[in-house]
Amino acid sequence: MRGIKILLAAVCVFSSLSGAMGQAIGKVEDPKKKAIVPKVAPRPIRVAVLGAMAPLTDSAEADSTVGTLKAAGFEASIIEPAQLADVAALSVERYDAVVIPHAETFPAFGMRALLAHLQAHGKLLLIGHGAPFSGWAYSGAGHWNSRAE
Repeated sequence: MRGIKILLAAVCVFSSLSGAMGQAIGKVEDPKKKAIVPKVAPRPIRVAVLGAMAPLTDSAEADSTVGTLKAAGFEASIIEPAQLADVAALSVERYDAVVIPHAETFPAFGMRALLAHLQAHGKLLLIGHGAPFSGWAYSGAGHWNSRAE
């Protein structure tokens, strides 16, 4: 059931991307120029799914999300939370959209990368059980901690 919810949410969020990703291969006549113009080949929508922050989050959520998106034809991959220290990690040149499967927990240092993605008109899908970004995660000693720890 969770897979169906993810797929429906992704289709709704990413549907606006499909027009920008190209059209079917072939040729079409441009009515303004009266010339034959080649159509652009479609490109799969590239989606970054935020990976687990053990022990705060479980990798099963990210793995399930990637599997569901791939089955629906999206080009989905897991991005490790530590990669978000680089602001360019979520650039729209790399990813059209970002999915955070545990939206209530997010790495504190990753907010700059996420904001840069959104400011460049990238898409975001938040999935979770609590209020988004209500728990910041901090990396240290080989595992993730919440602010309260």
